Amino acid sequence: SPTENTIMSSGNARQFLFVAPTDINPNEQLPLVFTWHWLKGTGMDFITEADIANAAQQQRFVAVSPESKGDLLWDWPFAITDTAARMAEEVQFFHDMLACVTQQVPQVNTACISSAGVSAGALFTSQLGPAQSDLIANMIVLSGGVGGGFVQKMPTPSRALPAIVLWGGPTDMCAVIDFAVTTPDLEDGLDMAGSFVVECEHNCGHSQPPFPTPTGQTEYAAFWDFIAAHPMWTTPGASPYKTQGLPATFPSWCSAMGKGTAVERTGACNPPACTGL
Repeated sequence: SPTENTIMSSGNARQFLFVAPTDINPNEQLPLVFTWHWLKGTGMDFITEADIANAAQQQRFVAVSPESKGDLLWDWPFAITDTAARMAEEVQFFHDMLACVTQQVPQVNTACISSAGVSAGALFTSQLGPAQSDLIANMIVLSGGVGGGFVQKMPTPSRALPAIVLWGGPTDMCAVIDFAVTTPDLEDGLDMAGSFVVECEHNCGHSQPPFPTPTGQTEYAAFWDFIAAHPMWTTPGASPYKTQGLPATFPSWCSAMGKGTAVERTGACNPPACTGL
């Protein structure tokens, strides 16, 4: 079960949850994923919704689910109104959590660190991943992105950063943010950096993606597959998925061919999930 942790970061007491397999072998090398929650969500919400405790056990990884500080309109810094100092504070929080976890769990594979976010957390991941691409091996952006008038531009990554970019199609909007604008902006930036991108378009607007759960696995098994398959030493722009295709854990509405190649899915959707303001 998740353990709660409090650390001092930039002079503030900050919280995060930690999840790991219950039976870590001393010789294991485990990927580490940071999961940034959505607007008005919590670290535990992310862990629960994504069934991370079971996924970590099955697919052998550790997860850190940070809690937002509570001082920002959007929970995480990414808006054009957020200061460089506040962004630097959150990046330092990431570094402090990483230092804490790697000190306590030597089995963490520091060449396989991922950042994953949903909505507000995905907008922050779209900043953190590129800015920290010397440390972050890959990222997963679920209704996130950059630009569009309200969100900061994408930082220039120091390396081609493999990414899953998922969104809800033309009607994916929440408050002032149009994810049908911010998503292609992010993909353009990743393309310019030579990044490998898996594009997924679920066509359900701003809601939880309707992933079909693979037999015997957790719902988002595809994400944890992706993290393990794209460590830091992956050749820039390359991916095993380019030659082998997407694993069976991915739904049919995801594409390994990058921007504009996902086929919009049809069918039932989860209820809208924009918390608004």
